[in-house]
Amino acid sequence: MTYLKAFQSIWDKGLILFGFHLLVLGYLSFKSGYVAKWLGFFLLLAALGYIVDGFGKTLSPTYNLSIAQFTFIGEVLLIFWLLWRGIKGFAREPKTS
Repeated sequence: MTYLKAFQSIWDKGLILFGFHLLVLGYLSFKSGYVAKWLGFFLLLAALGYIVDGFGKTLSPTYNLSIAQFTFIGEVLLIFWLLWRGIKGFAREPKTS
């Protein structure tokens, strides 16, 4: 059980780091003209969910909320947006053979 608790502690700290990663990514997406502003907003929401959950679990052993399970939608939208842009860009490339 000690190893499982250590793993959970490291996992929670990793979620904080991932939350800050999404915070930077969301800010850059929001400010750039290439990515839709609504996608940047959803990434910022996802980041806040991970950061709040990570700090909550790290600072309080009785923290049992899970905000990130509702705010992760920004990540899913980013996946589909990148796929859509990639397919759209791939279709425009000229065929060379």
